[in-house]
Amino acid sequence: MDVQSKKKRVGNDGSASPQDAIALVVSDRHTGHDVRAEGYLETPARVQLLEERLIASGLFTRRRPQAFGDEHITAVHAPELLAYLRRESRRMPAGQMRYPYIFPPRNQTRPPQDPSVLAGYYCFDTSAPVHRGVYAAARRAAECALTAAAEIQAGRRLAYALVRPPGHHAEQRLFGGFCYLNNTAIAAHYLSRQGKVAILDLDYHHGNGQQEIFYRRADVLTVSIHAHPKFAYPYFSGFEEECGAAEGEGFNCNLPLAERVAGRVYGRALEKALDRIRRFAPRFLVVALGLDIAQGDPAGTWNLLAKDFEANGRRIGALGLPTLVVQEGGYRLSTLGRNAVNFFQGLAGAQVRIPQPVACLEKSALDLKWRDDLRPEDPQAVRRLVALTGFFNPEEVGVAEELVLERLAKGQASGYYFVMAEQAGRLVGYTCYGPIAGSADSFDLFWIAVHPDLQRHGLGRRLMQESERRIYEAGGRRVYVETSHRPIYASTRIFYERCAYRLEAVLEDFYAPGDAKAIYCKVLK
Repeated sequence: MDVQSKKKRVGNDGSASPQDAIALVVSDRHTGHDVRAEGYLETPARVQLLEERLIASGLFTRRRPQAFGDEHITAVHAPELLAYLRRESRRMPAGQMRYPYIFPPRNQTRPPQDPSVLAGYYCFDTSAPVHRGVYAAARRAAECALTAAAEIQAGRRLAYALVRPPGHHAEQRLFGGFCYLNNTAIAAHYLSRQGKVAILDLDYHHGNGQQEIFYRRADVLTVSIHAHPKFAYPYFSGFEEECGAAEGEGFNCNLPLAERVAGRVYGRALEKALDRIRRFAPRFLVVALGLDIAQGDPAGTWNLLAKDFEANGRRIGALGLPTLVVQEGGYRLSTLGRNAVNFFQGLAGAQVRIPQPVACLEKSALDLKWRDDLRPEDPQAVRRLVALTGFFNPEEVGVAEELVLERLAKGQASGYYFVMAEQAGRLVGYTCYGPIAGSADSFDLFWIAVHPDLQRHGLGRRLMQESERRIYEAGGRRVYVETSHRPIYASTRIFYERCAYRLEAVLEDFYAPGDAKAIYCKVLK
């Protein structure tokens, strides 16, 4: 096996520093969903306008949407709903829309056969037509929310999925209200695997989708501030007495408000919502961001101004929680961008900050011992360590061991050098690096692995520093690392950016279709 084939894929851009910037994931397929009907508010112009204004703010760093398997969607939605949207979207003739006009009882064993009737079997209103581009757009919106959730899970403080169609009205088995797949709920469930999640729905309309999906769960708290259903869509849910059921009793909170609401009244309701979230003590917060609470929005009746959005963002940011924001409603184009920028300025500028991982621990803090030489027991020790991380597949674990064996057999002629970190006699971390053949002063970093007990304690950064020092002393001035753009590698990408590595190139479809290789570089000084 040659040097290139042995390299491990260890591990975009924006004007804010990588550590503090808000990860921005924008749907790249939303324009395929374009319902050109009179009065249809949910248009592609919404995302295009928001993207322009937000990028200009300097608060964001872009992240490309990643593909996710069906299992992440069917964990929230009935598989037959997903299958229906996929199948019917493909069958629809170009340029045609199918609106439901009959809403039959949902007998699970006898769904209707006629396509025009079947639409009403899966949809609860007439605002979400099926057409050729709707599945691709809805699927990508969900994947954008999952990509942003992966950023949060990997240690990012703030992330924003700028998507359409929106999702918070979509229930487990039904779509409607401009919504097809519940992006917010899909992302919340994804994060819930790592701890409790609170959903805060700020849309003018009740988030009936999240309520229905999580109504019997205690690990996801759903809180919605919305116009009272006695006069506002969706009319059938969002009442105060709806508090959850079974294990989820007490974990759904509705705060319906009057028809006319300004910033001060809304602020008091938001404080109630945030107090409930504090008592829940979640690990993650997911905000369903509706900008239709703004003054003059054609889908609402409230009067919040730009300053109110900034204040609301600041209140939410003061929770100090890793926060994912998913775009929902908001239709007044003249103020949409300004209100969004103000919200994120408040969110990012909140005084209470999430504690960051220790940048660089003193040697005594971990009682580490460092060595460059390899020992006969190291191949097995490296194999155990790499497997223990749970991050690498069996083939990759084998490659890690093989590089150690090659260094033991050939010495410096192998081209592989190691930094080994030990604690109390056990291997707890290591790197493998080497010079790039044909270059004057460039090196590759092939591998880095840290024992799970010491992850997020600064050991990875220490390993990088120790390796970079040795590379510099050997005459190296540029260090290259490679990684995948798949969601599982999000933590790796963030780690390298925090270590001051910059993205140099992206090779599309390098590892597999849809799996690009990202090449990062750091210049040593």
